[in-house]
Amino acid sequence: MSGSCCRKWLMAAWLLYTGLPYAMSDLFLVASTSRTVVTKVFIFNTNSFSVAAKIKGLKQDSSGLQAASEWDVSISANSFVSIELPSDMNMNATGIYDNHAISVQSYYDIYLLMQSQTSSVGNLIRPQHILLFGLVFYPITPKCLNYNVLHFMAKYTTTIDVVFPSSKPNTLFATFEGSSYYGGDTLVLELLGYATAMVESIEDLTGTIVRANAPIGMFSGCDYNVTQNMHDYRSDWVLGLKDMGRQYVIMAHEVPSFSYEKYVIVSATDNTTVIIYSHDNCDEVLLEHSGDSHVVSLSSINEVVVADKLIVVVHLPYNMAGYHNMYYVMPVSLFNTEYAAPSFNGFQFKVKMTFNNESENFFVLDGQGVTIEVRDHHLTDFIAVGIINDGFSTNSIQHLKTNDGYTFGGYMWSVDINERLFITSLGRKTTRQLTYLAQVSAIRDHLSTEKSSS
Repeated sequence: MSGSCCRKWLMAAWLLYTGLPYAMSDLFLVASTSRTVVTKVFIFNTNSFSVAAKIKGLKQDSSGLQAASEWDVSISANSFVSIELPSDMNMNATGIYDNHAISVQSYYDIYLLMQSQTSSVGNLIRPQHILLFGLVFYPITPKCLNYNVLHFMAKYTTTIDVVFPSSKPNTLFATFEGSSYYGGDTLVLELLGYATAMVESIEDLTGTIVRANAPIGMFSGCDYNVTQNMHDYRSDWVLGLKDMGRQYVIMAHEVPSFSYEKYVIVSATDNTTVIIYSHDNCDEVLLEHSGDSHVVSLSSINEVVVADKLIVVVHLPYNMAGYHNMYYVMPVSLFNTEYAAPSFNGFQFKVKMTFNNESENFFVLDGQGVTIEVRDHHLTDFIAVGIINDGFSTNSIQHLKTNDGYTFGGYMWSVDINERLFITSLGRKTTRQLTYLAQVSAIRDHLSTEKSSS
C-alpha cells in the first residue's frame, strides 16, 4: 500500500476511534414494494442534534421528486423528513430493474420506516441496516389473493439464485425472459450495483430458497394490479439466515379475536423439530426438508415456538375490519434492552412487548414510566404482554435494569380512521458500531476506486 493510502487509512481509523464522522456511507437501501401503490419513506433522526443525510437515486425540485442522482437533506434534532418514491420506481413484472434501489446515507445513526396504503389496506416496513443484509433467505408469502411477490435490492454486482419449492415440481411459479420455472427450478438473476429485482407468482412462494453471492436486502408479501378488485397488499423485510433463531414469542394483535390470527413457520434445515407451546398445551411438528412450512392458528394470547434448528416465523395479525397483515417476528436471540421506535405525525401508535413479572416497573418511554395494561399468565409465569398507549414520533423504549441482562421484543402498530392496520416489528437496535463499519466500508470502496483509476 502506498504512503498516501496508509495516511488515509490512519486518518480514517483515528476519526472512527474518536467518534468523529469521516465518510457519508450507505446505511439503508430501499425500493418500491408494489406495482401501483405509492411508497413513502420516513427518515428519523433520534439524535439531540441535526444530522445531514444524502438520498442517492432521487432529488427534489419544483415539480416534486424525480429519478436523479442524489438529494441532500438536513434533519433537525428529534425530527424526520419524508420522501415519496416516484411511480416510475415501481416494478410491475418478474424482472431486473437497474438503478431502482434508493440509497440513504448519513454520518450518524438514523432510522427508516416505509409506509404505503390502498383504500382498505395499510402497510408498514422497518428496513434493516445495510450491514444486516444477508446471503440466504427463506421467504414467506401468506397465500395472497392476487400476486405473491419477492423483491431484492443489491448494493454491489450480485448473482441471486431463486430456488422454487421442490415439493411442487409440476407447479409453474414464474416466467422470465421467455423461460418457465417450475417447482425445484432455479431462476438466476444477475444484478448490477443499486439494482432491484422482483419475482411475482400467483402461487404461494413460501418454501422458496434464495441464495446470493453478495449481501442483499429483501421484501416478501402480496401485491395486486389496478384491474383486480381485492387489494391484497402487504409485505415486510425478510430476515436472512444469520438472523433466524430457535425460539420465538408470538403475541396476538386482536386479543378478543386471536383465533382468527395465524403464523407461519419455515425451516432452514432438514429434519427440524418444532414445539409449539400454547396455554398448558404443546404440539410437536417435524419439518422434514429445508423450506418446509407449518401454519398455526393462534389458540391463546401468547404462544412460544421452540425448534432444535433455525427457523423463521411470520405472524399474520388480524384486523377487525376483516383484513390480515404480516410481519417477520424477531427471534428471542435478537431481543434487546432498548429500541428506537420512531413513527410519523398523524398516527397514534402503540407497542406490544414481552416482559416478565420482575421487569414490569422498569420500562420507560422517553424517560417516563409505562403503564402495563394487558397481562397474560396462561403461558408461563414469565411471559406477558404490555401495551404502550402514548402517541409518539421519535421515541426510545428502554428497560432500565440493563445490568441484569433483561431483554425484550415486540411490535409496533397503528389503526387509522379507515381501520387500516399498519404493523411492523420493533426490529433491531442499530448500534453505533454498525454505522462505523459502514463508514469503513465506504472508505474501502473509495480507496479501491482511487487505486483502479490511478
